[in-house]
Amino acid sequence: MIKIVILGEVQSQLRPIFNSVTKRAVDPPKCKAYKDKVADTAKKYHGSEPLDEPLRVEIDVFMGVTASWSKKKKEQALSGVLMPTHKKDLDNLAKGIIDGCTGTVWKDDGCIVELEIKKRYDKVPRAEVRVYTIGEMGN
Repeated sequence: MIKIVILGEVQSQLRPIFNSVTKRAVDPPKCKAYKDKVADTAKKYHGSEPLDEPLRVEIDVFMGVTASWSKKKKEQALSGVLMPTHKKDLDNLAKGIIDGCTGTVWKDDGCIVELEIKKRYDKVPRAEVRVYTIGEMGN
């Protein structure tokens, strides 16, 4: 199992920007910067060759609580009573992480055959990624 912890708020994948001169679509700068951060962090946790086999990936996204919330609301968020159901869709949060790990942790994101994503609140915003080979899981 490979475990990767990416500190900071997770950047949601945004729509690409279309360049009318080059006729190419490119990632918005914030998304590209986040994917680069993910790739750099992943290299620290997995310095060997990218995996090229069926993988299960589990992603836990921990969103920071808002400073302006009441003490009661913060306690509810941190205890799991209040869930992050607004903005930042799970699939868009996972996309930046998956793209950032491609070429570093796994050869291609097509290697991912199982994916589990969770979104919660925590005092420390971050993403925790766990990567298992299917054989490692006994499936």
